[in-house]
Amino acid sequence: METPSPRPGSGRAFVAALLALVFIGAAASQSQASTKSLATGPFTKELEDGLVVYFEILPRPIPPMKELNFAVNLSRAGKPLEAFEVLLDLTMPGMFMGKNSPTLVRVGPGRFEGRGVLPRCMSGDRHWQALLTLRESGGSHRIIFPFEVAEEASMPPPASSSGGSGQGEMPASPSP
Repeated sequence: METPSPRPGSGRAFVAALLALVFIGAAASQSQASTKSLATGPFTKELEDGLVVYFEILPRPIPPMKELNFAVNLSRAGKPLEAFEVLLDLTMPGMFMGKNSPTLVRVGPGRFEGRGVLPRCMSGDRHWQALLTLRESGGSHRIIFPFEVAEEASMPPPASSSGGSGQGEMPASPSP
């Protein structure tokens, strides 16, 4: 019995598609931080061009439906960078939760801060991602930071108005 021969070029197209998927997966992993890092503390990522990105969300654990503080520090060779525009988009993978793009404002050399709120997902999903887009005259970088919001039961009680814990205040600079 003779086996039918594949269509000409179909094997090459399959291999090209497979290689494209592998390349896309590798590129995405280079620009994605681990879930645990951002949910438990600030995250620092050094990119291939020497750009160092420090990103933090406070308070922790990250609560839904409460005001959050976002901070980004940008440096190269230990020096803060000025010529950047920093954009933040908060999304829930797999579910549209509305546009959520807190404004980050330059507050010092290479430092950007902003405030925002994450809505509570009625399905109970707690997985979010922060997409930082860093634009400069020579191009841009996009970095995805996956994280989880805390369950309501694990949230600490609110601080009294007479003496807050300071947990939600942003530090002046990243800690080593």
